[in-house]
Amino acid sequence: MLHPTHELEPPANPARFNGMLRTEWRVLFHLGQHGQMTATEICDQAALHKTKVSRAVTALEQKRFLRRETMEQDRRSERLALTKAGRAAFDTLAKAASAYDAKLETVMGDADIARMKQLLTSLIAEQTKRS
Repeated sequence: MLHPTHELEPPANPARFNGMLRTEWRVLFHLGQHGQMTATEICDQAALHKTKVSRAVTALEQKRFLRRETMEQDRRSERLALTKAGRAAFDTLAKAASAYDAKLETVMGDADIARMKQLLTSLIAEQTKRS
């Protein structure tokens, strides 16, 4: 429990937004943040297994949130990009996440936020070493 008065509500569960699973949201997030990417680039940056990314890409394509383009240099690779619907979904979820971050900062304060970011960075680094 982060706050005893329950003033801090968690952000909308990405898994419930348009039926997306967490991995789908993470793929959508990376494409929204970085623009066109390959599935391999997403795997590397998000520390996700290629099978999970492949399933997420297929699901997002079926929802018409992304499109694939075969790369000229290597026809085995595809560039992934958000569609207008995918960009709108990303923008909606990003706004909800930003609003939650702002609330969290007011409840926790600068020192606690800095410590939390430091701990999360350490956890991510450790996870990346094990991948």
